[in-house]
Amino acid sequence: MRHTSFVKAICCIALIKYLGLLDAAPLIPLLLSLILTSDIDLCLEALVVVSWNVSCRDARIARCIRAEVNLTISHTVAPVGSPEAVFKDRAKSLSRCVMSLVLARAELTGAARHKNLLGCHLHICSENNFPTGAGLASSAAGYACLVFTLAKLVGLEGDISGIARLGSGSACRSVLGGFVHWHKGSSPTGCDSVATQMVPASHWPELRIVILVVNSKQKMMGSSLGMKRTVETSELLRYRIAESVPSRINSIEEAIREKNFRKFGELTMKDSNQFHAVCVDSFPPLFYMNDASHAIVNFVHMYNGTDVQVAYTFDAGSNACLFVLEENLSNLLATISYVFPPGNDSVEYLRGMPVTIPHVDKSDLKLGMEPKEAGLLKHLIVTRLGTGPQVVEDHLLTTAGDPKHLARETTLGTPWV
Repeated sequence: MRHTSFVKAICCIALIKYLGLLDAAPLIPLLLSLILTSDIDLCLEALVVVSWNVSCRDARIARCIRAEVNLTISHTVAPVGSPEAVFKDRAKSLSRCVMSLVLARAELTGAARHKNLLGCHLHICSENNFPTGAGLASSAAGYACLVFTLAKLVGLEGDISGIARLGSGSACRSVLGGFVHWHKGSSPTGCDSVATQMVPASHWPELRIVILVVNSKQKMMGSSLGMKRTVETSELLRYRIAESVPSRINSIEEAIREKNFRKFGELTMKDSNQFHAVCVDSFPPLFYMNDASHAIVNFVHMYNGTDVQVAYTFDAGSNACLFVLEENLSNLLATISYVFPPGNDSVEYLRGMPVTIPHVDKSDLKLGMEPKEAGLLKHLIVTRLGTGPQVVEDHLLTTAGDPKHLARETTLGTPWV
């Protein structure tokens, strides 16, 4: 017996960042945070097959990990740059998510048979279209995708954000669309540390997101370890918790509800700057941004002048997330293409939703906007606000059961889907 589900989950981008956990065991954040979710132009796809009588596939493309609840997880390493070691470290988190989903479903229905899923095999094939471990919330998208998929398989409806949080704190925010809060909660168990939607994506359809990928490599210090160091050593973090975030949350909520882009952009950039100031205030200091990141910050402020037409934010990585209204998108992309010209390699420079980029005349540019070294930006991804995870009909696997982008000329083993 087997059940299959294929889901796309979107990336979440933090506007007001939580930066640290109050309790690392149930993943309770230090403070309330606010994010927005992107559309599926920036997503992670996961295919999950639940079976009771299918063994793991060929060892050359899959490995088995025996997790806590007698759950066998067979993971096909699909995303480029997603080492098997990382997956092994996350296996216990995934098993906690699975156990919570199954037990929640059994409790709701009174059906003990759902607990039998704890002895089944899970075959997971995942692939994302943005860099992994590079400050773009890849773990959040991954766990949101897996938990959403598994919830569909076990028939669990309703809020699953608390379960997604057990895998990766930020994942609770990626199971919803639009602008989303992650609440700190008050329970020591973390049961009320859940995500809620502030407003849906339809509230601000003119808002566009541009991801500037300057580095697709995994960062040297992961977010979890970095946050732990910051909580333990940063004095500036205490001020951020007590003073900055509470007032900033209220102000940016108001800006979003009023669709006041100037206020929204200014608050977003200030919070990003303080986030990285706290990282540098840690000991030893944490440096997530690089020279290319700083060049983007300077570019944005030069582009804006005395106005705010575009805003930036950087999570724990060097890649930038820009926000701009649809009416200003084409000019922004044209200017970015001029100042940060693509390299001579074959990599597709502009990705995501289709956009027409007009020609920009140098005389129209503001003083000081000279072209940087070609290839400083690897590529751009253009997207908009998203509505949350989606069940799709596509498939990541070939008819032989292998990941499409890893498909070999020789069929490996017996097809299992």
